[in-house]
Order: sequence, then structure tokens, then C-alpha cells
Amino acid sequence: MKILVISGDIKLIDQIKKTDMFSAESIVVYNESSDPLDVMSFAIHNHPSLMIMDDDFLRPVSGRIISSIKNVLHKVSIIFVTSDESYELGREISPLGIQYYAIKPVDINDMKDLIASLTKVKVSE
Repeated sequence: MKILVISGDIKLIDQIKKTDMFSAESIVVYNESSDPLDVMSFAIHNHPSLMIMDDDFLRPVSGRIISSIKNVLHKVSIIFVTSDESYELGREISPLGIQYYAIKPVDINDMKDLIASLTKVKVSE
């Protein structure tokens, strides 16, 4: 299973890598540009099973990027992570087909459980 982490948050990236559920090669980190075309191109090129998308890195185009990626990669599971606690963002993002919406800081044990759960779903598909 390939996991694509789109974030510039070193703490979040380290936390995901410390789940020790996957080899280092299966976790790909993208933090070069928040331009929607760059993110979309990288996601399509890597074709992940799971994406962890950091709104703090992608803002203000998070919703547009998620929508575009889901149009092309229909089966990709998305974990959306943000430090923005506003209801407006939740209303914008939730209907886009994400599997989990998390507010930072994300607990490492919750992340492990979530990834394990999504992995089981992917294997059974």
C-alpha cells in the first residue's frame, strides 16, 4: 500500500512515519508546492492507495485539490488534517469523499488505528 502525505508539517510527517506500519518506501511525502496542478500531477503519477492531506499546506485550495484528485483517483482514501476548527471548512470538505477529518494535533495512536482500519478496507476491496 502506498501512502502519499501532502504536508509541510515536519511533526505530522514524522508522526506518520513513526506508525511503523509500513516500510519507508511505501510512504511518499510531497511538500514542494501547494499549486493545485503540481499536487494533482504528483498524486496521479504516484497513484497512492491512501492520501493524508494537510490543509495547512494546501490552503486555500484544499477543497479544489481533493475534488480534482477524487475525480481521477476514484478509489483513493483520503485523511484530511487541519488546524482550522471552523465549521465552514468542515462543510466544504466533508462532502468531497474523504474518509476521515482530523484536527491537529493528531494523536499517534488514533493515526495508527485509522491507517490500520483503512488498510483492511483496501485489502478487502
